[in-house]
Amino acid sequence: MMKQWWKWAKQTPLVRYPVKAVTSAKRLALIQPAPIVISLEELAPVWLRHNHDFLSAQGEVGRTLTAPAMTMTEAFAPVAPTPAPVVATSAAVARDSEKAASVMPSGIATTRVQSSAFVRDFVVPYQGMLDAQGVLVTVLRMVHVLEEYGQCPSVVLEAKTQDEEAGDLVSIRETLAQVTLRDHTHRVTKHGLKGLLATYKDPEPLIPKMLVACLGHDFGKIPGFRQSGIYSMRDHPAISVVKVRELFEGQDVFWLDEVCQVIRSHHRHVKDDFATLLKQADGQAREEEVAMVSQSYEIKKWDEWFSVPLFLGILEPLINVTTGKGRTAARNAEWVAFTHQGVVYCQTTALYRVVKDLAKQVKVVAIHLLRQSDREHVLRTLAASLQKAGVLADTIGEGYYGRRYTVCLKNKQQLGVYCLPIVEAVFQTKPSELEQRKSGFLSFIEDVMKS
Repeated sequence: MMKQWWKWAKQTPLVRYPVKAVTSAKRLALIQPAPIVISLEELAPVWLRHNHDFLSAQGEVGRTLTAPAMTMTEAFAPVAPTPAPVVATSAAVARDSEKAASVMPSGIATTRVQSSAFVRDFVVPYQGMLDAQGVLVTVLRMVHVLEEYGQCPSVVLEAKTQDEEAGDLVSIRETLAQVTLRDHTHRVTKHGLKGLLATYKDPEPLIPKMLVACLGHDFGKIPGFRQSGIYSMRDHPAISVVKVRELFEGQDVFWLDEVCQVIRSHHRHVKDDFATLLKQADGQAREEEVAMVSQSYEIKKWDEWFSVPLFLGILEPLINVTTGKGRTAARNAEWVAFTHQGVVYCQTTALYRVVKDLAKQVKVVAIHLLRQSDREHVLRTLAASLQKAGVLADTIGEGYYGRRYTVCLKNKQQLGVYCLPIVEAVFQTKPSELEQRKSGFLSFIEDVMKS
């Protein structure tokens, strides 16, 4: 009954017209609002203050403007009602920029050509700790120095210099000259923090100290800091310490003296754990840079690339061979290794060159082979590997890379040597053939005794 009634009701005008109006509305075109147009100039004040990558302003094609897109003062000025990521008042940053300018070199172009990865990676994540120790603003000054003057080479290139690193890395100086100081410092800081977090149980309080050490360790390479007659011939770590102290002038930071000592000694042999972290970070950065510039070399750990058979293969042609003007004089002849009664006695200083030749052959870059100051570390590692392989003819104490011997000649002359003894049988060449190579004083060897 109800169905028949509803069927009849749907046909009546009272029901039919309202239903038609409602269902037809779905097919009507919606009214489109007019588009809202906002210019980039209007948007810029909104997003620029929240952008940590202070990109340089680009002008016409082929011309780069010298003025940066944002100054440090503008970048760190708070924005109401939301504060900028790094909490510092505009007036404070302005004062600090002026103070930083007092230690800036003059006459150098200051175009900022890449984003401030330092702020993004090393300041913002640790802002609270930096602020708590009262060094936030000073760290920003250090970043400012690197951003403005870090386009110089990451090595000292002056011919007349007493710079320790320049002599230490002389074989790859031209390669490292292609790396900017700013990029090198970023890599060192990255590795320094990583090493700190992995070494200490409670590393957070040490983060500001590590940041200052890494950011300021190579300030002395900036040409403008070396233009003064006082600094031009000095080691770059010494200049770096002077500039770091100038930036911290008037501040009471209890660990500043220790950081300055770490910076001063970062190219020397150190025993302190914190100082070792900076030296290691510097070395890791150098490895990456050599591999990056050369493109054909890889970074590998010692056990991944060192091969005892390959090492012995490079050493073998050098056994019982003398060179130089004094081949017949025991004390003047140059030699790498000689045989006596089944043992090959190898000069340790020469073995360092053999290891470097092996690394070059397998296309591996290792910082310990690039720094002359790390020679003993390489030789200790070599001795340990050869002893583990069972090819040493005598036991070498842990931490040593050879032992002292006295070579007795037939003319009763004696020669003191420091050698690493290797079993003669592990070489491919027959002992009789090796013996036939001897000439000059090597053929006069009568006995070898432990000293």
